[in-house]
Amino acid sequence: TTNINKNRNDIETYIVKDIFWSPCSKRIGVMYESQITKETARFVHLLAYDFGSCYRLGFITHPHGTYPINITFRNHFNSGALMAICWNNAIISQHHLCFNTNTNNTNRY
Repeated sequence: TTNINKNRNDIETYIVKDIFWSPCSKRIGVMYESQITKETARFVHLLAYDFGSCYRLGFITHPHGTYPINITFRNHFNSGALMAICWNNAIISQHHLCFNTNTNNTNRY
C-alpha cells in the first residue's frame, strides 16, 4: 500500500492494481487504486531495478488530471526502456526511461 497526502488532514491509501515490467526487467511501472473508493489512482509509480536493488524513479501524472488505463513497454528497444501510458481521455504518452550509463547492458531485449 501507498499513502498519499491530498491535503494536510486527508490521507488517501492506495493498493497495487497492476505491475508492468519492462522486457529487460530493469524498469517497473505500477498502477494503484484507492483502497476506499476502488478508483484508479491518477498517477503511475516508476521504479528501477539495477544492481540487485530496487529504487524509486518517481511518479508520472497526466496534465489534465486523467487516470491511466494501461501501461506497456516496447520490445527490442536498445536505448533503455520505452514506456507508453494510455490515459482514460484516449491520450497516449511515451516516456524514455534511460539506463545508468556505467552499467554493461549486454542483454538488451
